Amino acid sequence: MTEDAVQVVTQEEIIAALLALDAAPEDAVPVLGDIVACAYGEDGRALGSLVRSHGAVERLVRLCACYSSLPPSGHNVEMNQLVVQLMGNLASNAVDQDSSLTKELLLRHGGADALVACLRSADEDV
Repeated sequence: MTEDAVQVVTQEEIIAALLALDAAPEDAVPVLGDIVACAYGEDGRALGSLVRSHGAVERLVRLCACYSSLPPSGHNVEMNQLVVQLMGNLASNAVDQDSSLTKELLLRHGGADALVACLRSADEDV
């Protein structure tokens, strides 16, 4: 397979990554970030629905708040950047035409406060 080839991801693999956000965020967040970065149209809409129905929005908000509260180290900053990027992409109409539902969940679960905490980070890379 070439680097330009699109990797097909099954629904089961996506669900496994969503469920791994609690136990193994260092593995799950980059995988989900790659999946979301390639999603659009009906695939993006289906992905957004999976994310919402599996409680991943709340998990991402918790991860964002957690990494924002840790001392800035290379690993913590990188993970916080990935989580913020993932939340932003999931809340984008470019990925999911139903992203307004994701935005509602982000706000309901404290996403605004978690993102504001990132703005207060001493690390300029966040």
